[in-house]
Amino acid sequence: MEVRFTNPNLRLLIDDFYRDIPEVTNFEKKCSDFFIFLDSLPKEVDVTALSVEDWMFLRFENYNKACEKFNKELNQNIKFVWVISSFKMQRLLESILALFEKEDFYSAITLIRTLVEVSCFCNHHLSEIGPIVTEANKNTNNFLRYNKLTEKLESILQVSKKSTRVEIMLKEAADTTEALGISSSVNWVSRKKKYENLKINYNLLCDFVHPNYLSNSIFGVPTRFYENKKEKVFKKEKMIFLPGEIDKYSKNAAKKNPILYLMYFGLLVSSIEMCIDLFKETFEEFKNLNINISYVKPPDFDKLLKLSKDERYNLVKSGLKDLKLK
Repeated sequence: MEVRFTNPNLRLLIDDFYRDIPEVTNFEKKCSDFFIFLDSLPKEVDVTALSVEDWMFLRFENYNKACEKFNKELNQNIKFVWVISSFKMQRLLESILALFEKEDFYSAITLIRTLVEVSCFCNHHLSEIGPIVTEANKNTNNFLRYNKLTEKLESILQVSKKSTRVEIMLKEAADTTEALGISSSVNWVSRKKKYENLKINYNLLCDFVHPNYLSNSIFGVPTRFYENKKEKVFKKEKMIFLPGEIDKYSKNAAKKNPILYLMYFGLLVSSIEMCIDLFKETFEEFKNLNINISYVKPPDFDKLLKLSKDERYNLVKSGLKDLKLK
């Protein structure tokens, strides 16, 4: 997908006002390259899993096969984190760019904020998962240690896959878990030097989304400009404040005064480009993250294999209270 804006006001911004700022002049190419990258990723991911009971029976019938099944499910769930994020990134960016072309920046800003959340969440969760997988792979011959680590891994993966803050979903939907605040993921990423401004951008995007001053200003009509004052440029925030007053508001204010786009267009482009970079770096770091199979058996497992099928069934139904099995 080649990105090339045809809207004359956007072209004026990119080709004239921002002509000396590579972040903006290269924006269309960066988006085009990102869509090519996204198209190279999987188009689907399968996280089908056995029920706990079925898996327990399989362990008794064919222990090695059960281990392999468990391993495959875990690795598919790890892959799910970045694959589902790639789906969201593509849909969000396509919609954002279409809104740019329409000069509907208010709607685009809400989606850009979501883009930040998706990219930060993906990086944060895989960064948490990575050390656990590394440690588990060092302990494939230690049953208790390996299983303890995979339990921890499963709990984090469950947050990635089935977390929610909706009370009825937590009560009624199977295997749901409470979602964590997205601010923890934004803060995590912002500790990295390259993305230290991402939290600043995110807070500004939130203010543009909320019914606050900045969201109001998108619909503002300048009533006065102070010619004796210069515009203020905020480099970190990529924003420009024009000296003057806004006393009127209009549904199509910005289209009538496209110079107002200077106030926030740099912020929007900068936020999108950081999300693109972050997701691509996340993928490169974690695309081959896999947990190794452990075939090690728990204590006294051979004795359990000598039990009759009915005896095994009773053990499964009782919850295997005396066994340290997953």
